[in-house]
This record gives sequence, structure tokens and C-alpha cells, in this order.
Amino acid sequence: IISGMAIPSELHIKYNKTITINEENFSLPLLMVNSVGRLGNIMGEYASLFALGKLYNVSVLLLPEMKKSFSGIFPHITMKVLPSDFDRKRCVDISFDDSYKNICNYSPIQLAAAGLFGPLCFIIRDYPFEMKLFHSVREDILTEFKFSEEILKKVDKFYTSIKNTKRRKFNYEHYTFVGIHIRMTDYKHHMKVTCQVIITLLMQ
Repeated sequence: IISGMAIPSELHIKYNKTITINEENFSLPLLMVNSVGRLGNIMGEYASLFALGKLYNVSVLLLPEMKKSFSGIFPHITMKVLPSDFDRKRCVDISFDDSYKNICNYSPIQLAAAGLFGPLCFIIRDYPFEMKLFHSVREDILTEFKFSEEILKKVDKFYTSIKNTKRRKFNYEHYTFVGIHIRMTDYKHHMKVTCQVIITLLMQ
């Protein structure tokens, strides 16, 4: 079994069926993923879909709203984009459903990618984050998520400014920078709820 791929290739089902979108033929099944959440969630959704396409050799398309989310940040995205006028009612929704746990350990999206759900168009819902899946194609994904030159220049300028300021103040030549990501919009509420739950559990 290829690393990250739950379903071995000998169990995959291939169909001699295609769907034509804007005069281009795509073999079925065809997978897409919804674009929900913030940038980190959307990156995980894209990476999961990208890995499915690579490992299962299945057709994948990027929804235009996800492409828009990446605009100006990741200019090296290579996945083809679904036309905005495509009728998504032609697609079947799939997501992580607890009912599958009673019959197998495979996620529904890998079953669909392997052709076990038939030659259909699928839209993956919820927040797929198949780390074991996309870890095996991480070098390709790192290329996909290479920042734009404009962002890299801004970051370099910012760090250079900090280095120069600290060098003058403390007379140090070498620094190690540690970044901490905080969701400013809902972090306060999230921590209030989380900490209250922890305190309640400790007091029991």
C-alpha cells in the first residue's frame, strides 16, 4: 500500500466514463471539495483533494471560491478550476459520517476516490484534513503553497527591521524568531469556554 493511501490499488475500480466540462473531458469519478473555514482550513481541504488526485489517480477540480481565497497568496496553485456556471446539483455530497465506522476504517472520500462509490461527481463537505494522505506528497504540496513574491518581500523587510532594531538595542548578532498564531477574532471567547470546561473537570 502506498503510504497514506488506505485502499490498495488492486481494489480500485476504474470506469470508462467521462464528464465534459467546457469542452474538456474528465474521467469519473470526479472529486471537488467545499471551501469552508479560514485560510488554514481551506489549505487542509485543498491538500486533501490534491493528495487524492495524486495517489488515487482520480480527477479533481478546484471550486472557484477556493481559488479566490488563495488569490494573491499562493500564485502557484496548479489544480484546474471548475467553471462557475457548472450545475453542482449534478454532484453527490460526501463527508465524514459515523455510520461508516461500523463497516470499515476508510474515510468516505478515499472510498469515492478509489471508485467504490461509482462513476459520479462528488463534492467533499465539512472540513477534510487527511494529514496521513497528503503527508506522502508533501513536497508537491509545499510547491503548491509557495507564497507570492510580494508576501515574501514584505516578510523579509519586516524581519530585517526587527533584527536591526534588536541589534542596536541589545548588541546581538543572531536571533531565533518564534511565531505564535492566535485567532484574534474569536480567541478570547474560545479560551473562555475551553478554560471553563477544564476548570469544571478539575473540580469534579
